[in-house]
Amino acid sequence: QIIGRSNNNTLINFLINHISNGQEFMIWKNVTRNLIALEDVYNIINFIIKTQIMQNEVINIANPNNISILDIVKYVELVVQSIGNYNILDNGSPFDSVNVSKIKPIISRLAINFQDDDYYKNAIEKIYRAFAVKSTFIVNE
Repeated sequence: QIIGRSNNNTLINFLINHISNGQEFMIWKNVTRNLIALEDVYNIINFIIKTQIMQNEVINIANPNNISILDIVKYVELVVQSIGNYNILDNGSPFDSVNVSKIKPIISRLAINFQDDDYYKNAIEKIYRAFAVKSTFIVNE
């Protein structure tokens, strides 16, 4: 999933809304997701187009690492400065890893550091600030 501003009910938007509004939700603790910041997707695609490499190929653009749903929730809690009201269920399964071998050299060249402790926090913070500026938290019923 791309971490970026959206009017859709994405996982990150759902978590921001629920945690900010104190709404209860369920977490399946065995779930992982593959998250990548919108600007990183743009930068990778832009590099591929400008350098004209990998023409007429199918290319996976994703984070080389998956992240647990519990870690995602912790990052959202950190950004919105509120503790989520959730129950943890022993359900779910990890998201399959995405083969990003074709873009690994590009990730290195662009110095995208998915291992950085602040990668997810910074990406989520951009969405949260966009929400806060517009004051458009959508309450899901």
